[in-house]
Amino acid sequence: MSTSRSESSQPTSLHSSGHSGDNEEVTNQSRSSKRKQSIVWEHFTKVRGVNDSLHAKCNYCEKLLSGGSAYGTTHLKKHLNNACPKFKLEHRIGLSGSPRNEFKFDQVKSRKDLAIACIKHKYPFNIGEHEYFEIFLSGLNPDFKLPCRNTIRSDVIEVYEEEKVKIYKLLDGLRCKVSLTTDIWTSEHSHVAYCCLTVHFVDDSWELQKKILAFRKMPYPHDGETLFSFMTEMILEWNLDKKLFSIVVDNATNNDVMIRKVKDWILYDLLVARDVDLLHVRCSAHILNLIVQDGLNEIRGLIDKIRETVRYLNKSPAASQKFEMALSQCNLTDKRQVAMDVPNRWNSTYELLATALPLKEAFSRLQRIDKNYHWNPSESEWDVAGVVHECLQIFYEVTHHFSGRKWCYESRVSNNQKSELESYLEEARFPRAESFNILDWWKTSSPRLPVLAKIARDILAVPATTVASEAALSVGGRIIDESRTCLLPDEVEALVVTDDWIESIPKRTVHMESSGTQTDNA
Repeated sequence: MSTSRSESSQPTSLHSSGHSGDNEEVTNQSRSSKRKQSIVWEHFTKVRGVNDSLHAKCNYCEKLLSGGSAYGTTHLKKHLNNACPKFKLEHRIGLSGSPRNEFKFDQVKSRKDLAIACIKHKYPFNIGEHEYFEIFLSGLNPDFKLPCRNTIRSDVIEVYEEEKVKIYKLLDGLRCKVSLTTDIWTSEHSHVAYCCLTVHFVDDSWELQKKILAFRKMPYPHDGETLFSFMTEMILEWNLDKKLFSIVVDNATNNDVMIRKVKDWILYDLLVARDVDLLHVRCSAHILNLIVQDGLNEIRGLIDKIRETVRYLNKSPAASQKFEMALSQCNLTDKRQVAMDVPNRWNSTYELLATALPLKEAFSRLQRIDKNYHWNPSESEWDVAGVVHECLQIFYEVTHHFSGRKWCYESRVSNNQKSELESYLEEARFPRAESFNILDWWKTSSPRLPVLAKIARDILAVPATTVASEAALSVGGRIIDESRTCLLPDEVEALVVTDDWIESIPKRTVHMESSGTQTDNA
């Protein structure tokens, strides 16, 4: 850039008509009638062209514009504000507090940032081929060269490999045991099965942590032998054979076979001296699901009527319009609409009942105004539904408690002093309270109960459910949508697990230039 550019670190407004102090003065007029030169000339250099005509050369993009006094400076201001992307970039940097001459563009870092954005926000790999996105970025910084889809794909894999090294070092340095959860999911779009493996542990700060270790394509058949091969491969890949405390799985037969083989593998192949009886932990949420599903069979007829109602309203616009009329006549328009449940997920059946019960009057009204509607439950069925809903609410709250990431925080424990175990057992119990954090208690008690604290750290990391792995499968479902069925399994794994590894940036306060008001990012 030209050396005539202002060295000021803060850009000056281009809309002021003059400037006092150190502005250069125009010398082609008499000394007695000096006038101040426009501040816009801090961003242009006067050059002579053909026929000795005067031009204004932009110090940023080097474009030549008319520079004679007869043309004024309005067109120069418009060029800077509207047509010169480099000026707008440096102007923005100046406002942020960093001097313009300290800004250094890094193509490699920007490519990595784009790859992370694709991971965190599920952007497609071909985002660089979106012409208006390219125009938008060019306006921010024309020096950035948008990579093609293959380059972005390679950058995503590279970020995955870098983050994997960090997670490996983190786990390798742990001074505690870890627990694993696993689950299998098949994409409805690509019809590929994936197995998710998640590790759980309490870190040195006594914070409960979980990290997805793998989201691998699962070969058929999904029997115990295949699961065993996957599990042992992952345990060795992450060097967890000496740190493994438990594996939490659901009650499927193939999981029982897998766990039995893993126990034998630890004892006889790895020759690890340990008690493997605690290795197998059954998912409490799945056990609750089996219990509740058995009870729901007693009111299957009622639930089927509500499901048929939802299907009827969804497939018929006329019926849906009549139901809206029924809601309006019953003053129930502010209530949540009934959504179809997932039959093998009792908690969604609970949601079905929870939304249907307040609308029972509208169901009856719909039966009177729509002769094609035949699924209104009787009054006695509604009474039974109310009782069942109250019972399910208890199970729902327990499952929600187990499924939360911080499920082990609320507990009952003790406090005082003596020989570790005796001292601990003689201490008075804490009253049950949601605000009580058991990990904080062990953190503060670990200096006087070091051995018990070490045991507690291993046990409290054991998750009560496989929800963490199931949540990752939901992420996989959002990544492999119908427009991204061509993603390769290693690309899917890189996107899912790296999204889990890279922490999200806290929401920032955005300054809206158009209105001058501040709004929080939602």
